[in-house]
Order: sequence, then structure tokens, then C-alpha cells
Amino acid sequence: MSTITSSTGKAESVTVRRTEWSDAEEINHLISPASVAVFGRLNVINLLEKANLAVTLSSSKNEVLAHASFSDHPIEELVDQACWQNRLQNYASAEKLTVGRPMNTLFLRLFVAQPGFSIGGAKEIFRTVFSAVVELEHICLLTPYGGALEAALQKIFEPMTSVTDEAQYSAYVCHRHDHCPRLHIRKARVEDHDDLMHIFGEQITPLVETYGPFVLSELIETQEQEHHTAVCESDGAVVGFISVSAHVDLKLLNKCFELGAFEGLTKTDPSQQEEPHQLEEENPADDAQQSDETNEPVEGEQTAEEETAGGDQYTDISQTEYTEPCIKETVDCCEDSEPDGPSNAFCIQLFTMEKKFEMRSADFLPYLFKLFPERDFCVISVPKQAADFPLLQSFIRVAPRDTSTFPQELYLCHRWGLTRRLEVRVAVSSDIPAVQSLTESLSQRDSIIEDLDLFLQARKNSDGTALQAFVAHVDGRVVGLIITRDEEDIEFIRANFDIERFMYFSHNQREEHGRLCHFLLSPVFQHYTKYIFREVLRLAHKSCLYYLLPPPHDCYKNVSAHSLTAVLNFMVPVSPRRQIIYPLEELGINAPSQHITKLQTVPLFGLSELCELVLGFPRAESPCSDSCLCGAEDSKTVS
Repeated sequence: MSTITSSTGKAESVTVRRTEWSDAEEINHLISPASVAVFGRLNVINLLEKANLAVTLSSSKNEVLAHASFSDHPIEELVDQACWQNRLQNYASAEKLTVGRPMNTLFLRLFVAQPGFSIGGAKEIFRTVFSAVVELEHICLLTPYGGALEAALQKIFEPMTSVTDEAQYSAYVCHRHDHCPRLHIRKARVEDHDDLMHIFGEQITPLVETYGPFVLSELIETQEQEHHTAVCESDGAVVGFISVSAHVDLKLLNKCFELGAFEGLTKTDPSQQEEPHQLEEENPADDAQQSDETNEPVEGEQTAEEETAGGDQYTDISQTEYTEPCIKETVDCCEDSEPDGPSNAFCIQLFTMEKKFEMRSADFLPYLFKLFPERDFCVISVPKQAADFPLLQSFIRVAPRDTSTFPQELYLCHRWGLTRRLEVRVAVSSDIPAVQSLTESLSQRDSIIEDLDLFLQARKNSDGTALQAFVAHVDGRVVGLIITRDEEDIEFIRANFDIERFMYFSHNQREEHGRLCHFLLSPVFQHYTKYIFREVLRLAHKSCLYYLLPPPHDCYKNVSAHSLTAVLNFMVPVSPRRQIIYPLEELGINAPSQHITKLQTVPLFGLSELCELVLGFPRAESPCSDSCLCGAEDSKTVS
């Protein structure tokens, strides 16, 4: 909870939260003629149904003071949602500011506020959105209506200059560095001890009891080539701390966790490993907080120029073996064998962050990988009962072995997993060799290649149902494949599963429902699954996808078993509806059709654009059926 001041000088305690359906009436009352002049006439319920992110600023009495809705594309009247990148090329600043990348750009679809709270509410909402969405760098506003922006938006957005005379609309942009700049990362110093003890609070007590009251000072003083500590600063104040070490027990980790897909965290051929070159800067603005003590960087310190490059200075994948044969069955190594090759990982030993800044803790990662330029993995172990924290959103959970007794969960992050250049596009014929390489060790390879061929040749499967295929790629290198088809049996799904818990069915057209057939993604990029789903929904013009999951006693050739590890973690189960049990023999010719009485033998999972779905609902199988329906959110959310 924070405090904002109205234009009349009234201070109000406010909370920024995800918008709820019950807020729709109050939001509708806040829409003024000035709002209509910029955003057009809107159906609030439909806007909330389709928005990627909807945020509300509420008072201590839960009164709506301001609201903003964001989408991954401009309004439909302006441009097709799958082609908006071409439209932004008409503006001079688009290339310089990298606004045209779907991963780092959102569009403002509506902003309303109570009189007096417009300026303060807008600043608080935009600061929170940039803080919560790690990849976000720019928020755009494109309007064809010609209305002037209200004062609050004029203070946040700057106009984009058109390079042609063809533009019949106005375009504005705001940038992360103006509202929530990247944290400044530097080497920890002994004089940081008191600030760090305040941040750790009671969490440091077990270490103090074990190692003494100066454990942090000793940890900082003993830094050397294989052990480093760092702090992050905001406006010159220390707000976080991290300690990393190159000493990792690979034998223990390989014994307890399935690390075959990551080469056991070792370098299999060190002679072929090359240090990735630094990519060009994504954000030319200086959004780093600089230390007041000196303009010269401390050894190992991240400079402003390096920070503005985001995480992309470690994302060149031209020399890696992880992006081609990356989708493969886990290779079980002998639990008693020593890992082959030198270590390719370093570990996080100690980490803390002020709660206000914890959503920005991923700013540490590019700095850490620079400290270990010859190692590609960062690992962290977390107690099984510990609550998830935002840093883990940039990591991948490693599955434990069946025989593991390790008391903690293991997470890892690959340096190329920090890239902001991951994009999704429609598959083309030239992608076939890359897809064949991705699937060479999968048991479902033949059905995947068959469906891809059907899409490339006829855009439909053997039953005549429309197919769509997309590839995820980084700088042209294919790292994933997604194949969907139109959902032709939506009435059966609606009749048998309670999907209205997650969507307003009447606000989703029939053609906006689809079925997910295959989902393949390199393990290195699995933490971007939500982003990939968001892009698939945008490019396919879908609002909801359903995932087919066969029960253990069945085998369906058109389902990729490997998809489950990457997909199900981002889906939320929807319970089946209670069904009427018809006495078919007694009813005889009066019995309902087989379309109504057929058995639910195939579980389904759904992916919807609703912001509440991916985080708010537990996964659970229905006790009365061997099938279940799940819904999941597709995009960036405030978690």
C-alpha cells in the first residue's frame, strides 16, 4: 500500500491490484467524454475479457480511483492484431527505441480516473506495471480518434513522429527508464553491512547464530575469483544483496535431479565453447542508477551502458548446442558416476531483496553471468516448503529423480534464457530441418512432422479442420514449435466443463476457440512459455486454447508427451459439470443423441486470455472423472 496526493491536496492510501469483474460498473462510470475522444466507445466487460493486463488503483475502502487496461496490440479498428509491428515502422523513433518488439511492448487501451486523482493515479499504475512485468520496456498509445490526451497522460507519454504522411492516427510512447529504471548493480562493500542487516531482518538470525554476528562482513571481505557478492541500489540506497559461488556439487545434483537435458551442468566440449559477444543495446536511454562515489566502475561492477543493454549481452546462441537438439528425452546417467567435463554452473548462496523491489530482482542476473563468463548456468536451491519469490520467474524448475531424498527444489537459469529477442512467427517450409532436429529423440516425432506438413501444404488436417503452426525463434534460430487447430466441439466442452468460471462465453466468438495439438520448446526458454502462448493467441486471432491430455490408459498419436512439462505448469484446472446419467436401455429410441451421452475419455486443458486464470486457481483432477479442463492465462500478469 502506498500514498498518493490528489490535486486538491488530499492524501489517500491506495493499493494497485488486478482488476476484478466487480469493478466493471465503477470503471464504466469513470469514462468521460475526454476518454471517449482518445480511446473510443468501449464495452468494459469485453475489454476486461480480452485485455492482457488490467490494473485498478483502489482506496482503503476498495473504491476505484483509477483504472488502466493494456493489450499486446492496438485497437482492432486501427490495424490487424497480428500485423501491428509494420504499422509502428512509420515512426522515426520505433527502430531506435525497439518499440516494435512484442516481448517488450504493451498498448494502453483505456485509462480512467476520478477527478483529482488522475495524475497521481496514472504515475502509480505505470510504475507498478513496469515493476511487475520484467520484460516490459515501452507502453504505446495509438488512437485514430484525434482527441487530445488528458493532462495525466500528457505527463507520461511523449508523441512519436511519423516519417510518412500516410499516418491517419496519433501515436505516443512512454519508457521504463522514466518510471521504473533498472536497478544499479555493484560489488558489495563492507560499509554496506548495516543496510543489509536491516534488509535481512530476522531472516539472518540462523546464520548469525551459526557463524557469528559478522557473517555478512566476512562474506563480503572474502570475495575472490570464484566467490562474489553484489548489492543493488535504487536512488543510491541499497535495496538487495546476493552472494554467488563457482563451487557446485555436480555429482550430488546429478544424483538427485534430472539434468540430462542440460548436459549434467557440464561443458561436454570446452574447446568449442566461445564466449557470446555482446549484442547491440536495446535501450539507448541511460536507465541505470549510478553511484555517487565514483565514475569509475569497481572491478566486476556493471556500468550504465551495460545495464541499458538489458539481458541481451549474453544471448548470442550461434555457437550453442542447446537450441538444436534441445527437445529430447532425459538421459539417465548412472547415479554413482562422476559428471564428465568441467563445471558449467555457478550457484546463488544467499539472496535477499526489499519487498518493494522484489519484482525487479531479475536485474541481478546479467551482472552475475558477467562475473562467470565461462559458465552458462546459474542454479539456486530453495526449501520445498518455501513460498515462491519473483526471482524464480526467470528460472526453470528441475524435476527431481524418483529416488531423490534431496530436501530442496532445484532451479536453474541459462544465460541465453535472459534474451529479449525471443519472437514467435508463422511456420514456413524452411523451418522443417530445424523442427526435425528439435524432435529427433521424441517418440511423437512422426505425428508432429505430419501435422506440420499438413499445415504447410493445405493449412488443414485430414478431417478438414483448419491448422495453424508457429515457431519460436531467437535471431532466426528455431527453439520451439506450436501447432493448433480450430476447436470444432466447443458445445460439448461448454456442456461438460464449467468454463464460465473463467470467461464470459458470450464475449468470445466461436472462431476464437482453438485446440493445442503440439507444444515443443527448448528447456532453456521454458520460463517464457506464457509469453509464447500470448503470441500464439495474438497471431492466431484466438482468445482461448484447449489442450488435449490423454489418460494413462489411452494413447493418442496427435499429442506430444513432452509438451506437458512446459504447458501444464501454466494452466489451471476447471472442474467438469455434473452430468445427467441417462438410463439408455430404458429410454430406447427416446434417449438423447450420442453427442450428448458420449463418455468423457479425453482430458482437456484450456488456455484463456483472462488475467485471473494462471495465478488464482489450483490444479486438481476431478475425483469423478478421468478428464479435466484447465484454463490458463496467456500473458504478462501482476503476480
